[in-house]
Amino acid sequence: MSTNTPIDEIKTKAMERVAEIRIYHLVQIVEIINLASVRGAFKGPELSHVGAIYDNLASGINKAIEFTKLDLEKTKNTEVKNTAGISEH
Repeated sequence: MSTNTPIDEIKTKAMERVAEIRIYHLVQIVEIINLASVRGAFKGPELSHVGAIYDNLASGINKAIEFTKLDLEKTKNTEVKNTAGISEH
C-alpha cells in the first residue's frame, strides 16, 4: 500500500474541510481586496471573480455581526429576567 497521495487529491480533501477562522481575519481580507482594487491590482477579466469572493466574505461577516448582536441581546434579556425577581432588604 502506497503512502504517497497525489497533491491534487490532498488539496481537494483540504478544501472540503471546515476551518475555524476569526471574523477579524475575514474583515482584514475584505479590506485587502478593497485596497488592491482601488490600487488597480486586478485586470478587468479578474474583477467579477474577485468581486464574487468579496461579496461572499462581506455577506458572511455581516451575518456573523447580526448573530452576535442577537446573542448579546438574548444575554442582556436573560440577565435582566434573572435579576428582576430578586428583592433587596
